[in-house]
Amino acid sequence: MVRLTRRWTLRLAAALIGAVASLGVAAPGHATPACSLIYQVNASWGGPVPGFQAQINLRNTGTTPTTSWRVTLTMPDGVRIVYPHGGIRFTVLPPSTYLFDNQPWNAVLPPNTGVWFGFTATKASPDLPNTPVRVTCAVT
Repeated sequence: MVRLTRRWTLRLAAALIGAVASLGVAAPGHATPACSLIYQVNASWGGPVPGFQAQINLRNTGTTPTTSWRVTLTMPDGVRIVYPHGGIRFTVLPPSTYLFDNQPWNAVLPPNTGVWFGFTATKASPDLPNTPVRVTCAVT
């Protein structure tokens, strides 16, 4: 049997309380909105007006529903998006950046769900790539 003095008992109690306090209980924090996307070219063609058709799948990878979302594409010089589709708001920021924003009816994406939309683009030359120079997604 181990006998502890009062001083050692108090030290041991303080150490145990400190150890338990350092384990802590995680307080519920704010969920961080997050997204991922897949850019996919579905068709491409040459001829006098070369172009392609692409689709974007945006997914809410966060833990809470979104209240809005945006995909930003910067296309190579000479590539022009001419026909967006899939229920989005579309904004052109010349010379080659395109914004795809939610509509009021598709702004809320529950966790692990997504939305898709697409566009048709023309190219000044068939040698230009069908992929963006930069693509980002943002959700709130």
